Amino acid sequence: MHSDHPTLDDRLARVGAVVAKARQIMECDAPQTFGVHGDWGAGKTSFLRQLRYHLDGSKDACRGGVNADLGGGVYEGATVTIWFDAWRYQHEPTPVIALLHEIRRQFGTWAKARKKFAKLGEVTFLSVLNSLDDVAKLVKLEAVPFSPKSIKDVGERWEKEHLEGRMGVDTVQDFLEDAVETILKSLLPRGVNGRLVIFIDDLDRCSADSAFRLLEGLKVYLSLKNCVFVIGMNQQLVVDAIASCMPKELTPVDAKLKEAAVRVRAEAYLEKLCTDIERLTPPSDTRTLMCSWIDEPEFVGHLSNALTSAAGEAIRCLSPNPRRLKALANVLLKWWPRVKGLEGEQVRNVRGLVVLAYVYQFHSELFQRWQFNPAFFTHMVNWSTKVWPLTEQGLTQDWPSYFSGLRLPEQSYIGSESEPVPIVMTRSTFPDPYSPDMFWIAPLLREAGLTEDVMHPIMDAVTSHNH
Repeated sequence: MHSDHPTLDDRLARVGAVVAKARQIMECDAPQTFGVHGDWGAGKTSFLRQLRYHLDGSKDACRGGVNADLGGGVYEGATVTIWFDAWRYQHEPTPVIALLHEIRRQFGTWAKARKKFAKLGEVTFLSVLNSLDDVAKLVKLEAVPFSPKSIKDVGERWEKEHLEGRMGVDTVQDFLEDAVETILKSLLPRGVNGRLVIFIDDLDRCSADSAFRLLEGLKVYLSLKNCVFVIGMNQQLVVDAIASCMPKELTPVDAKLKEAAVRVRAEAYLEKLCTDIERLTPPSDTRTLMCSWIDEPEFVGHLSNALTSAAGEAIRCLSPNPRRLKALANVLLKWWPRVKGLEGEQVRNVRGLVVLAYVYQFHSELFQRWQFNPAFFTHMVNWSTKVWPLTEQGLTQDWPSYFSGLRLPEQSYIGSESEPVPIVMTRSTFPDPYSPDMFWIAPLLREAGLTEDVMHPIMDAVTSHNH
């Protein structure tokens, strides 16, 4: 069974993007913030982990092997990396304080692992580390409010009370910049102008106010000359979070215009913070990717044939979401031993197995109806392969509610009704590749010509095994 843990084994052909992004991180003028956008399941965390591994060789939290082309620790002598899971701290009133504590903790762990105290001495090193905790405690005079002006007032009040007399610097930001620079000099080879690279993952899993507060904290306190941030996120969800926290009184009165204006301002806010956002490309060859997660050669051969059309082309019937493909592979691996001995053409049986596993894994409401009443399969096929007139009003027209929330990746329509035999054509609906409401398996149902008689023994072999 394949887990959903992040991996350094790149099967999504993203090594080139990792190498290019690493070079950009090391060559940019810091401070700099980069974004990595992808929907849930797109492989953002694995991409960030691969990027971190390429930079300094860190393998934390990753399972499995390492892609031979990835290369680890290419910039090990010039960078120190920090990992921050934003959603774990979303209930903190001031998330940037949690980030400061995590920076301090990981600096210490990094130094102990590499025994790097030589240039400053352990006492001095730990003193600088502890000063990061002091800053975090003092910034926590009150929770960072939503208003940037209020954040600025808190910072200025703290600076006046603590910095001028105690630390000889003008601002919290100046102190943090000096502290980070001092620590980097102690951890990296002499004369290297190193940088701190901080990875922030799962920002889109945070509540709206928590995500906004963390972004505000980065902007106010951590825009440091030797610091680069890399933020993993679903860009649209983060924009929604920012928009929900922005004041509305300056926008037009009309509700629709108000919503649009706030969203534009939220997008501009994120663009100002993240000057460059990498958008992860979904896999185009889902058949090959699916087969790469199947460990049985005999099954791989049957599966590859089952997902190939009569014209010799791959049938685009699988979600291009890597997490969903891996989950489907797990179900197929579990069920294949139960059905491989069934009578009938093997490719046809495997097609039936793929359809059954897909509906079971991603559309439980349909599967329950199908399991209870085998005739539901014909009903589902009719819906997914229906020929729609060119003037149709919608793909779910005249169909029950359990289909109304789903969309089809392809649509068949009548090209010429004047012909003795109407010409039926199929065209793509150009679906969002990560849309969870897409019934991706429909093209396989069109191609396979499966019937209730074919599907019944497959369903029986799978469900009877559980009793």
